[in-house]
Parts: sequence; structure tokens; C-alpha cells
Amino acid sequence: PRAMPGKILCAGCEKPLSGRCLEALGAKWHSKCFNCWKCKETFDGGAFAVKEVDGSQKPFHEECLTLLETEELNRFCAGCGKAISARQGAVTANELFYHPDCFVCAHCHTQIEGEFFTRSSKSYHAKCLDEVEEEERKLRDKELQKLMSPERYFTDFLLGQTNIDQLCAALRVNLQSAMPPLQ
Repeated sequence: PRAMPGKILCAGCEKPLSGRCLEALGAKWHSKCFNCWKCKETFDGGAFAVKEVDGSQKPFHEECLTLLETEELNRFCAGCGKAISARQGAVTANELFYHPDCFVCAHCHTQIEGEFFTRSSKSYHAKCLDEVEEEERKLRDKELQKLMSPERYFTDFLLGQTNIDQLCAALRVNLQSAMPPLQ
């Protein structure tokens, strides 16, 4: 603020202060002049955050500072869709960003901290990935058994969808696997 003999000037409008004023960031302000640097709205006596911009400290609403930092970083959480500020930090996986609390296992849905594994663009704890792979293996085995079962071939034969040679081959394979080995 410029100097006027005997008068204290507002750091915002540079007009003389009179009546109620506030002191913040090492200066005095009319309450209507102490505004958020981003949205230009007053703080209504509430808390404010401070960030250095162009070499000087500027006041911000918390939300405005988060938005400003997000715009600077251009990061949004793949988990919740909200902005990620530099102060919050981010976890990066599969070329996506997450708030640490939003980075969860695709299997057990609990937060992942430390080591994780990625499969099909999903992140897992090691133990959970083992469980997923075991479940998938069991499902594949079950489906394979359905495909190879004599009942399936017999039903298909009765419906005219397979021939007698395929049915006999399926029965032979199934009977051979059920027989004990010769000694």
C-alpha cells in the first residue's frame, strides 16, 4: 500500500482504514477487501489457507486452493472423481491417480498400502490376486468338466447335435480316467 501521512491504508483497496478492520498476512484490510485470491469472495470471518503466488502470500478458501492446485496438476481421483491437490498426495496405478484412501483392492475393497499387483487394469493385494486366480481356475475346471462330461455328449447325441463316434470317444475317455491303473 502507498503511504499517506497519519493514515493506515487497506492492503486490498489502498484506501484509508477506519472503523473495524482485520489484520492478516502481515497487513491490515477492510473486511470486505480481504478476499479469496481465486474466487474473490470474502471469508466471512472464517478460516483461510495461504499459498505463495507470484512471490507473495495470497489467501484462499480451502476449496479454492484445492481447485487451484488440482488445475495446476490436472489430477482427479479415479476412485471418487474428486480433485487431488498437491497437499493430499496421490497414488498412481495403471496410469490413473487416486487419493490414498480411494486406492482399494478390486477383490476385498480395502485400502491398498505398499505393494500391489495389477491384472486387467485392476489393482490387488498379493493375497487377493492369488484368491482371484484360484477362483478363476476352479471355474475354468468346472466349465471344462461340463464340456467333457458323457452326460453332455449323450444329451447332444439325443438332440442330434453330436454323432455316435463323439459320444463313444467321450465315454471311453471318461471310463479310462475312472479306472485304477494296471499293475
